[in-house]
Amino acid sequence: MIEFINYAESIRELQKLPHDLKNAAVDGVHAALQEWMMEAQKVAPVDEGNLKNEIETEINRSLMEGSLISNAYSSTGFNYAYYLHEVGSQKGYKPKKAGKSLEWLKVTNDPDRSLETVERTIVQKMRGKGW
Repeated sequence: MIEFINYAESIRELQKLPHDLKNAAVDGVHAALQEWMMEAQKVAPVDEGNLKNEIETEINRSLMEGSLISNAYSSTGFNYAYYLHEVGSQKGYKPKKAGKSLEWLKVTNDPDRSLETVERTIVQKMRGKGW
């Protein structure tokens, strides 16, 4: 999840702003999640490629927050994405290939980069609207 300092205060301020600015902020959250997803896909363990292909973004427009979700199921319904990320990583399991991480979502989450992306997107979108 992308988290911001003084989140509640930021949300109150955003709710006072024009609709275009709210849309720009949501677009910024989406852009930040896309960047995070691309980074996570680079370090997700690879066996058949399902882990990196099953990372999805989820945005709550009203709360202006987003997260990445990684679920990859075997033919028997076992969620091995969850198991590797949350259980295997804690048990000391290691990825088969160098440069990969069992905590692909956690190690690639960069709140500072995400905030910069949100801010940059807001500025770009609002300039296009004449602000």
